[in-house]
Amino acid sequence: MTTSQSILFLDDQLLLAIEVAEYVEQQGYTVLGPFSSAEQALAQIAVEPPDVAILDINLGNDQTSEPVAAELTAKGVPYAFLTGYGSGDMLPDKYNHIERVAKPAHPGKVQALVTRLLETQAS
Repeated sequence: MTTSQSILFLDDQLLLAIEVAEYVEQQGYTVLGPFSSAEQALAQIAVEPPDVAILDINLGNDQTSEPVAAELTAKGVPYAFLTGYGSGDMLPDKYNHIERVAKPAHPGKVQALVTRLLETQAS
């Protein structure tokens, strides 16, 4: 069992996700993933839910992270979207209140996002 806080990453752009995940790990967090499909992320959540999550909206092949967002919402896990799609038109309106960070995002910006999500989780 880890003592550090865990962050789940879901992004179909694996190189970008690995870069961000490595940066976050260097800050002392446990990274779950990065996963490139909703199915992989959902399997991880079923075994070990994260403390927070960063989700790409568009996972390619007409797939989105909506199933993962729904599961995280049901479990009370804070999350945000890291996306190249600023409009969010790919997801239902019920996700409009979820914070979005535009790609490409500097790893430091993602670190700040993780910090905000963890503060949300703690309150």
